[in-house]
This record gives sequence, C-alpha cells and structure tokens, in this order.
Amino acid sequence: PNDLLPPAISGIQDTENGTGDSLDTSKTALLGRELYATVLSLKQGGASPQAINERSENLVETFTSGTRQEPAYSLEHLSVSGDHSDAALRAYGNAVAEVIIRYASQIRESEMEILARAMESGDKKEIEKLAQFVGIYGSASRDVVSVTTPSRIAEAHLLLANGYAGMAQALVYMGQTLDDPVVGLAGLAHSQYYGDMIENPTRELQPFFMTERVVFGA
Repeated sequence: PNDLLPPAISGIQDTENGTGDSLDTSKTALLGRELYATVLSLKQGGASPQAINERSENLVETFTSGTRQEPAYSLEHLSVSGDHSDAALRAYGNAVAEVIIRYASQIRESEMEILARAMESGDKKEIEKLAQFVGIYGSASRDVVSVTTPSRIAEAHLLLANGYAGMAQALVYMGQTLDDPVVGLAGLAHSQYYGDMIENPTRELQPFFMTERVVFGA
C-alpha cells in the first residue's frame, strides 16, 4: 500500500550564462509585454502550469539563445548497484517517486508566471521569488543522486539528477533578467531542455518496470 509509482513529471525547469544576440531595451520590453499577455490569457482560460510554461518558452526561443552548462553529475557520482531483484527495483522506484512527489508538491506557482509579472512591472521583489525554485531543484538533484540505483537504469537516473541541477542553475540566471536581460533570457531559453531532461527519464522508467514485471502496491 505504501508503494509509489514514479509519475511522469512536467513543468520543472534551468542553465548557464548564455551567449547570443544582444537584446536592446525595446526588444526586452516587447517580450515582457507578450509574455505577460500570454500568461494572463492562458491563466484566465484555465491552462495548466505546464501549458503556460511551454507557450512562454516558445516565445522566448525567438528572442535569445545560449549555451548550456556542463552536466553537474557523472555516473561516478551515483551509488550504482548490481542488484536487479524485484525488491531492489521496487525500493528504487519508491525512493525516486518519493523525491519527485515531495519536491513537485512544493511548487505552488509557475516560474513563468512570476517572471512575466516581474518583467511587466520591473519589480525586483517579484523576481526574487524565483530563488525558492533554485533551492527546490538544487535539493531535488542532491536527493536524486543519493538514491541507490540499479546499474541497468543508471543512465536514466543520471539524466534526472542533471535535469534538476540544470534547472536550479538556469533559474539563477533567470533571476538576473531585470538587471541583465541577455543572461536572464538565455537561461530561460534553456528551461524546456532541462524540463525534458527531468520528464523523459520518468517516462522511460515506467515501461522498464513493466517489462521487468515489478509490481507496485502489491
């Protein structure tokens, strides 16, 4: 009864000090208005945080680009086990699901909503709210790394850990948007990349457990 299937996660997001074409003030203001209007319209229409994030990221992609940070972790950072018994796989699945659910439950509002309001108003107190997400994703990455991982799924597990770490770093740069739009928007442009890095491994793990006939909740 206490078993938890690892769910597919969406809407979690980060990156490195981006490079790309310079954005002048008018272009930044235009993006801010479009982003704010898009988020407001989607929110009033009852769109999910994931839908808001995806639409906002599509807008940003046309404004800026940047390089991604080097992965924070390698396989050497993981605690890899050769035990692939049903009990070991079940323990792994429950441990990862617990981390994902615990940190996802701490996200009360879309990062994009906060950023859109900050860009529209220029309120630094508003954009400082992104700092909470940096802590959430950073802690999640460390907790994921600490989970003992069966060797056959270590690569997928590593992607999950680096996705959370990348999200934390990108949000640091997104927090600089009002002071340095190029850095902030380059970070934002990579949020989808790290969001996918978090979401995709959870999708891969579920069929793996099915193939191995590992039953949860039994």
